[in-house]
Amino acid sequence: MRKKLLSWLLVLALLTLCTTGCNGQTPAEISEPDGSVGDSQQLERYNAPIEDITILSITFMTASSPSGTDNSAESDETTSSSGTTPANLLQLAQPPAGSQLMLMKTSMGDITFMLFSDEVPKAVENFVLLAKAGYYDGQNFYRVVKELMILGGDPLGNGHGGQSAWGGYFPGEASPKLWCFSGALAYANGGRDEGGAFRNGSQFFIVEGTSPDELSTMTARQAMVKWGMAEDSANVYAQQLFGPNATTASVQSLLEAWGFPEEVAKAYISMGGYPLFDINSRRGMVDKNYTVFGQVVEGMDVVHAIAAVETQTVRYEYSPAHPEDSAKNTAPVSTPESTSSSASSELSQASSSSASAEEPSSAPPESVESLPPSSQDATSQDEEVLTL
Repeated sequence: MRKKLLSWLLVLALLTLCTTGCNGQTPAEISEPDGSVGDSQQLERYNAPIEDITILSITFMTASSPSGTDNSAESDETTSSSGTTPANLLQLAQPPAGSQLMLMKTSMGDITFMLFSDEVPKAVENFVLLAKAGYYDGQNFYRVVKELMILGGDPLGNGHGGQSAWGGYFPGEASPKLWCFSGALAYANGGRDEGGAFRNGSQFFIVEGTSPDELSTMTARQAMVKWGMAEDSANVYAQQLFGPNATTASVQSLLEAWGFPEEVAKAYISMGGYPLFDINSRRGMVDKNYTVFGQVVEGMDVVHAIAAVETQTVRYEYSPAHPEDSAKNTAPVSTPESTSSSASSELSQASSSSASAEEPSSAPPESVESLPPSSQDATSQDEEVLTL
């Protein structure tokens, strides 16, 4: 009976956290406003940066072994900047030799990511196809929330745009080795498809989340309040979970009570992040709401700077049938959905065909006036070797 009561309390607590705590800030779903096609609607976009923060270019590299590190031997543990970590938490480790890296140049600085094509091949393939076609060049981060995330990848810049490299959505992928730690690169989604999988397109976000310093020093009750629960409710919930230890229980204890594996809870404390992104509040359980497909390995200071910019609420008119919006929203890569094994040849074909096209969809969608389309053919962007 007590276990069932705690389960119901967990659901209620998470619903409270995700509705009041997120304040609509979660990148949970790509907005799809009601109304018939062609209806024009006055909408509001929250947390819009007051200045343009633009993606200038995206290129790809291959990682080499860090100096003095031998990546050839397999092990149950890998070495990270914070010590020895479980091998099944890929984001904590240094990029192994031969892994794919991505350099995103922005108007506020450079961010380098490690990509996880072995774990989520379709997610990585989609992003690479779009990036090599120049789809993201000139787009802005259109929504930023300090201590939560920065959101981009929408050619319309209002949360209603974007498609996958194959047009429309593609099913999300979930991996127990990838979580919404600070620096995680993940897709926003358009809700679930008929099979229950999340629908991903082009929109993505980078997690800032709560810092390791805060997570390691605050109590479970303080964390719940920080994430939006009323103090009285947090006190009651902590008492039900931890009894006499309600005022001293750690955030790690809270995450484990919510169903996170111990090693994942520890990783959240050491790396920072936003655990609620990995929880289905309505089911009261850990769930992979978002497809994580990359991790920042250099440039987290740039992510922090972007997340801290001043924001405003913007009113705008949206019509799903507007010709200009429809053209911008078209996927620039016209290739059939492929298997990961054929990704290399399709990347080359897609990049070559899009480089010479002058369609609006292959030009930088939202900043055509300020930035020219990328003139560098993606097929000439040889992968570089980068030592981290």
